[in-house]
Amino acid sequence: MSQSENPEQFSPPYRIQALDAVKLFLHLAADKNDPLAARALMTAESNTIPAFDPQGLAGKRYAIGEPVVDEDAVIIPVSFSDSTGLMAQMPIVVILENETAKLDIASTMELMLGAEVNYVDGISEEDLTK
Repeated sequence: MSQSENPEQFSPPYRIQALDAVKLFLHLAADKNDPLAARALMTAESNTIPAFDPQGLAGKRYAIGEPVVDEDAVIIPVSFSDSTGLMAQMPIVVILENETAKLDIASTMELMLGAEVNYVDGISEEDLTK
């Protein structure tokens, strides 16, 4: 992804809307342990990804970094830690869906892995270890 020269889609107030969506998502998932409410802030496609469950964020501490406008999305870096001190970082991608800022988990995973991610139903754990 490259920095957009004319990021009109995510100039204020959309950039602020993207940051607010991430803040609310993390509050619902990590602080309130309400994965159903958190899922409402994800894109329709993201809600079809069985491998991602906001419930896994319950009880995690988090810090939100500075949003970066990138083409037709906003990328918001988030650092997580748990009670053991284990830390992880995730660049959360936020896009506009029906003029509302939504977390795009598929794009987040692609950004983290550096490759296109295709989700296929019906693959078992055994298939992955072969």
